[in-house]
Amino acid sequence: MKRNSTGFTLIEMAIVLVIVGLILGAVTKGRDMVESARQKNFYTSVVRGWQLAFVNYADRTGLLLADAASDTNARTAETTSRDGKINGSIENAVAQLQAVGLEPPTLSPYVFYDSKTITMSLNSSRGKNWLRFHNIPARLAFALDTIIDGEMDPDNGAVTYTVSEDNVITKFVFDIGIL
Repeated sequence: MKRNSTGFTLIEMAIVLVIVGLILGAVTKGRDMVESARQKNFYTSVVRGWQLAFVNYADRTGLLLADAASDTNARTAETTSRDGKINGSIENAVAQLQAVGLEPPTLSPYVFYDSKTITMSLNSSRGKNWLRFHNIPARLAFALDTIIDGEMDPDNGAVTYTVSEDNVITKFVFDIGIL
């Protein structure tokens, strides 16, 4: 007697579903790896870049980058604003770096990540000098906190920030480690 079989068996369907699951898993993992690489690149080129700029400037001049509101690199008796607290702008810091032959990590206070324009500023508060990021995406903020501090803790470490109820990051600051 001849069996007339049409359609797929359960085993064939299970094999197809397993293959589809493996493909979807690989695509998702690949997307996560790309995102992680972008976050690490942002850390290296922007955050770590500015931290090294501060260190290199101090090594070359004996002064703190952006310590004075003007772009002068001189240490004079009239320079009373040099108090170890940064108060200049990113543009001022760029001018000071270029004046002593150092390459700034960015040329403007604006850096781009995904479709967001992140604005950077420099300030000093609570006895520390900070690089502040405005309009930073939450996933990038969480990743930077983990990269820099080893764990995601918005209240402790070199990175501090506030997370609102709708997952918006405010007051994201990075301690540049020089005072």
